[in-house]
Amino acid sequence: MSLQDLGNIGEFVGAVAVVVSLLYLAVQIRHSGRVSQFDAHRNLSESIASVLGEIAANEDLYRIWKVMTETPDEAAHDDRERFGMLMHRFFVVFSDAHRFAETDAHLAVRYQSFIKRFMTMPAVRGWWSRQGGIYSDPFKPLVDSIAREIEVSSSDAQSL
Repeated sequence: MSLQDLGNIGEFVGAVAVVVSLLYLAVQIRHSGRVSQFDAHRNLSESIASVLGEIAANEDLYRIWKVMTETPDEAAHDDRERFGMLMHRFFVVFSDAHRFAETDAHLAVRYQSFIKRFMTMPAVRGWWSRQGGIYSDPFKPLVDSIAREIEVSSSDAQSL
């Protein structure tokens, strides 16, 4: 076997090693993407559960939540302020989820369903109309459109 034949064999082995390395990297990148998606879903769930858990564990916050979601006209000024702080915490979580959902449609479905549920509450829609301007442009138009959709569907239901 000549030196040139050995060189050709070395080039072939090197090319195969490069292809194998690229395939391995592709598998690792795909796995890493799945882990990132899982982490984003878990973080969204944990963040929402944390705020809801705080409301459930604190009698005063629970009372405020109940008053504001059921009979907001009866709420005291301080209760409205604390409710606004809770809403801000929720909407920061939703805003963060919106950023991550650009690469994960399933995450978008999850956090948008929470927003839709929240926006059915008049106190939340009222809070959003006063405070929604502080959120970023990609997120704000989405919530505005959901709020309009809820208002249109509730006004359609009232006219029936």
